[in-house]
Amino acid sequence: MKKFFQNKLVFTLLCILGFIVLLAAVIFGVMYIAKGALDGNRQRIEVEQTAAPTPTPIPDRNYDEGRVIDFEPNLDLMQLGTIEEENLPEYTKEHWLDITPAAVKDKVDCVILKHDAKRYTYLYLNGSYVRLDEGTDGYGVIDMLLCDIDFDDELDLIYTYTFGTGEDYCAKVGWYDFTNGQKVISDFSLQRQEMALESDDGISCRLFRAQRKSGETEGGYVLHIVGDAPFGVLVEQEGRLILKLDAQ
Repeated sequence: MKKFFQNKLVFTLLCILGFIVLLAAVIFGVMYIAKGALDGNRQRIEVEQTAAPTPTPIPDRNYDEGRVIDFEPNLDLMQLGTIEEENLPEYTKEHWLDITPAAVKDKVDCVILKHDAKRYTYLYLNGSYVRLDEGTDGYGVIDMLLCDIDFDDELDLIYTYTFGTGEDYCAKVGWYDFTNGQKVISDFSLQRQEMALESDDGISCRLFRAQRKSGETEGGYVLHIVGDAPFGVLVEQEGRLILKLDAQ
């Protein structure tokens, strides 16, 4: 009798195990068929890549208007009074160009004048002259804008200029503070290249590599911005001009 019950128990367990295996097989089969049907009906969605935005090119700066100043410059105040008398005609007003951009002239009653041959560049303000560039070679001031570089709520004149020749040709940045009448020249320079300025907000000032192209008028030129990105940002720090490289 005991052996009979043992055999029956084993048989029952085997039946239950077999049923579980069969049920699992059925469930797996149903899931496999359903997955196949779902994959067959599924449509692949193609996602188009968004094109990178095209940088807006910075327009060329036109310093080719050939405006001659309408007053006779004071060579003594310009510290040019030692010029030999036979050369004085070369420094009359016909040889001095007014290169003041409209954006500067609209806000400050001043004139930026440059000699058409020597390239000496001066700021004429309230009857006084300030030499903005340096040396006897180079191309003098080539770009300028107004910018509150020192955050005193007053606009300053920021400009770039070049001097030297050949391997010594380089560009620097200058800052004239209309508030205190002081001129500051950058410690850094760009060798054998030229610089242009850009400011969107009148506070920050970005520096670009640039290329000067000859203009149609005597002493005139067009300044072409090279590339789409600045190589640095100009900041004021304790009265000095500091260049922050690779700042966007």
